Amino acid sequence: MISNISNVTNCDGNSKYKHFCGFYEDTLSKLLFTAVSICIHILSGLMCYGIIWYERFGTDHKRTLANKITALICWNGIFDIPIATLTNIAIYFFGPLNETHCFLSLVFRNFIKSNGLLFLNAIIISRYISIFWLKNPASVDDDFWSAFIGFLTIIFSSVLNLSVYIFPQRHSVHYYACGDMDPNVDAHRSKTMNAQLEVLICFALHFVILVKIKVYKCKHGLANVNVNDTTDKDFVTDVAGNVFLIIFAGFYSILQIIVNSLTVSDANAYPNYLYVYAYQLWLFGLTRFVILTSFYVRHSSFRKKIWNEFKMQYFE
Repeated sequence: MISNISNVTNCDGNSKYKHFCGFYEDTLSKLLFTAVSICIHILSGLMCYGIIWYERFGTDHKRTLANKITALICWNGIFDIPIATLTNIAIYFFGPLNETHCFLSLVFRNFIKSNGLLFLNAIIISRYISIFWLKNPASVDDDFWSAFIGFLTIIFSSVLNLSVYIFPQRHSVHYYACGDMDPNVDAHRSKTMNAQLEVLICFALHFVILVKIKVYKCKHGLANVNVNDTTDKDFVTDVAGNVFLIIFAGFYSILQIIVNSLTVSDANAYPNYLYVYAYQLWLFGLTRFVILTSFYVRHSSFRKKIWNEFKMQYFE
């Protein structure tokens, strides 16, 4: 995540930290960034639960395999929220932690990310199979396949991340900051796992399959119009959702470029470590929140159903 880890500024003798005093000693900044992080996680958790409820109870249509896997993605996000929040609080306010806790935190965060990407891949592949391979998609046992895909994904993601990160390598700077460890020990090593590669593979798979599905539907004259996108108002919200995602992608890229351009000695000094706080404490939860917000913006019937249920439960 931060490219040059060999250039480390040791803290002075007045600090109880050896290598990462800048990360730990600015209490006010830690409080502010952590408070915003908790708010983002709580909001995204409620939005995830809304999708889970709607997929299960809010529609009269048959719950397809894609619906069920979407619910799994949301459960994956909800499961991450309390553990990620508690882990960040433990690291930034009660750290440094021991090496085992830092390793488990690293593996867990990447386990959640890998689960989400694999579930997304499963959704797009299931769409491809139902369109191009299955003569009778209704005959598929969605309950069995969703349970099978969920189980297989969790096992594969666990084995993948444990087997990859257990080997000696150069980790991200937050692993060393978590335990106030000297990054120079691993400065000569390379990184075994590239998180960006997983995302690029997922994006490429989605792009190729979606293009093929679009071409197929155009060739066969199939309607590809969502009932929620037939009015001018819904068209505007769809465009707004796309613009929102593009703006966030730009923000994400700029923040990543800034953080990746810092040496550890730079990142250990104010205000540079604020960028690192934002990257570590906000970006994962904020990405989830933005995607969920885009989903809510695009689906007007979904929003109305959730709001009506909320009013009925708490205001009537």
